[in-house]
Amino acid sequence: MQSNEKHKYHGMALAQIVEYEQFSALNPAPDHQFGHYRVNHDRELYVKYRTAPQPSGASRRGETIYQFTVSPEETQRYAESLSAAGRIFLALVCADDTVIGLNQDQMKEVLAIPSTRQEWIEVTLQREHSPRVRGSASRRSIVVPHNSFPKRIFED
Repeated sequence: MQSNEKHKYHGMALAQIVEYEQFSALNPAPDHQFGHYRVNHDRELYVKYRTAPQPSGASRRGETIYQFTVSPEETQRYAESLSAAGRIFLALVCADDTVIGLNQDQMKEVLAIPSTRQEWIEVTLQREHSPRVRGSASRRSIVVPHNSFPKRIFED
């Protein structure tokens, strides 16, 4: 199998998961959509990635900003997973900088789930500060500690 960029960036998130002490299993989710995984048989994980931050003109006060888009189809899959599994998580891979983990409550805070329109998530990184995440459902930022991923998947 030829490797490509999506394998690299998904691998950054998945490697942290399999190295975590409480890890026992990682499988493709039943829908076999790339970027949708089942962790420890009872948690659904979605992975999204960006290969680079927004252009430097988009950053503010020395911040690095990553923008993610979420399609209506993706929000529908999130809603279906919430109904079926109840425990879902979203990993946002910010190039080589970090992986941000959102639990289902945080996902619902930043995204309309489900939605009939394209949604967005913005991750703001600033040196020596915890990342901030906001989305199209709310302009208010939430603080997500650097150590929340993959810890949140196993301990939420």
